[in-house]
Amino acid sequence: MADFENLQLNATLIEQLYKNSLVLCTPSNEVAAIAATPVKTSTSQENQTNQNLTVNATATTTATTNIAIKFLGSNKKQVLIIVADSTAIHVNDAALELLIKVLGACKLTLEDVAIVNIHQQAVQLTQLQAQFQPQKMLIFGVPAVQLAIPFTIPRYRVQGHGNIQYLFANHLDSMLTADATATMEKKNLWTSLKQLFAVA
Repeated sequence: MADFENLQLNATLIEQLYKNSLVLCTPSNEVAAIAATPVKTSTSQENQTNQNLTVNATATTTATTNIAIKFLGSNKKQVLIIVADSTAIHVNDAALELLIKVLGACKLTLEDVAIVNIHQQAVQLTQLQAQFQPQKMLIFGVPAVQLAIPFTIPRYRVQGHGNIQYLFANHLDSMLTADATATMEKKNLWTSLKQLFAVA
């Protein structure tokens, strides 16, 4: 036991045993050498480069937040239609055919509207207002909170807020079948659209 208490380890063995735990102190003469080394100061050219990098980074961030929202139509009459369709870039063929018929009954065409599929791009009301300046918004199957609209409106009730008239409805797909539920959905939609577009 006494031999164990007096065991002495050489420097190499200590380093191997405690290589992850030891801290090597810098000798005082090395510290003095480091202290004597002049500190490099930034030149005006380097400062200008850093400023340019900052400006470019800011511009990139701004450009990202101002990316144009993709849409179908020409928005000539500032009628914005919002859908959430996971099967198409804008809207699936069957739903588009129904929309064209509904718009035709309201004396509108695809040239008069902008159709935005929020399943393909996350957007908020402020972005939609900035790009489309909508006077009327038809929102199919999308809750108000998903667009950051700060209020709720019951489905199929036309409601004005600010300078926009809103109409929330169920998904277009719910109107594509020939059953009684789809018939009722289309009837409710048509009643609301007649009010929204003053159709006789």
